[in-house]
Amino acid sequence: MSAGGLGRNIYISLCLSGLVEIPSYFIASYLLSRLGRRLTLNSFMLLGGAACAVMLFLPKDHENVEVGFALLGKMSISASFAVIYVQAAELYPTVIRNLAIGMCSMSARIGGMAAPMIASLGMVHHNLQFLVFGVMTVGGGLLGFLLEETLNRPLPDSIKELTLENEQELRPMDKVKLIQEAIEDENDIEMVI
Repeated sequence: MSAGGLGRNIYISLCLSGLVEIPSYFIASYLLSRLGRRLTLNSFMLLGGAACAVMLFLPKDHENVEVGFALLGKMSISASFAVIYVQAAELYPTVIRNLAIGMCSMSARIGGMAAPMIASLGMVHHNLQFLVFGVMTVGGGLLGFLLEETLNRPLPDSIKELTLENEQELRPMDKVKLIQEAIEDENDIEMVI
């Protein structure tokens, strides 16, 4: 949000802020298949949050260090933003996936609306906005460890399948049976309508 205010030249700061996103997407896509979705997402969130939170404690005369931490935070958050949509899509069952991703996206816009007000905290105290962003990001990174890993797992097709997967591992024939039940349930709903 306030990347343009970092450093002496607003144009260079804004350009660097955009440039750090490019390697973040490559790093994130490389790590997704090796570390998994959960560890990649939460590691980037923790790193980005820590980089932002550290900025509050930097003195004003260490401008280059401040810009470095801000760019590290921006790169980490950009990478986690790329990963979160992959993991979120894999967590929800097929029957509600579109609705669930839409709700997640809408909820994220609430943060987008609050961000300019949080960014203005820099007028109260030097870099206070980064502490708020950092604490919230670290909190999200820690809470993300409660989510399941979705790497190399079949996507759930129904809510019933998702709840059964959490209780026990499904055998292939169980999955076929659940799909047939879901189709029958949809046919019953259509008959009522």
